Amino acid sequence: MDYHLFMQSDCFGDDCLGALYGMIIGDGHIYNDKRSDGNLRFVATNGEDQIDYLKYKMSLFDNDGKIIDAGSSPYSGKRIYHWFISADGNITNKMRDEIYIDGKKTVTRKVVNRLNDVGLALWYMDDGCLTYRNKEKQNPFIRLNTQALSKEENDLLDEFLNEYFNSE
Repeated sequence: MDYHLFMQSDCFGDDCLGALYGMIIGDGHIYNDKRSDGNLRFVATNGEDQIDYLKYKMSLFDNDGKIIDAGSSPYSGKRIYHWFISADGNITNKMRDEIYIDGKKTVTRKVVNRLNDVGLALWYMDDGCLTYRNKEKQNPFIRLNTQALSKEENDLLDEFLNEYFNSE
C-alpha cells in the first residue's frame, strides 16, 4: 500500500495581496478548487488582445501558475485566456478571511486596507477607463466600474480612494 503525504505550504507572503485584491476587484475571480483539498484559487481572464498584460500579471507572482486558452468569448467571439495561480495556503487563508465571504467576492475594510499602488493600477487596467466631461476632451477623469458590488462596498471603496489620494 502506498501512502502520500500532502502538506499545504505558504508560497506567497502578504506583500502580494495588494496586487491580487486589485485584480479581484477588477476582472479576476475566485473559486473553491475541490481538487486541491478546498484551497481557493485565483483566476485572471483577459482577451487575446491583452495576452501580454495577462503575462505581466503572472510575472508579478514569479510566473507562477499557467495560462490556458479558454476558448471563444460568448460576447465578442474572440479568444480568451485564463491565468490560474497555483494553490497557495497563505493566499487561500487570507482570501477566505478577507474577501471570499460566504462563497461570494465581498469587498471588506481588510481588502481596501491591503490595496496598494500596484493593486490600484491593476484594478484600473481591468475595469477602468479615462473619460472626458465634454466633446473637446477637457477635464478628464477616471471611471472605475464596480456595478457588481453592493452600495456599501462602493461606499467603502469611495471612502478609501478619497483617503488614499487625499481628495474629496
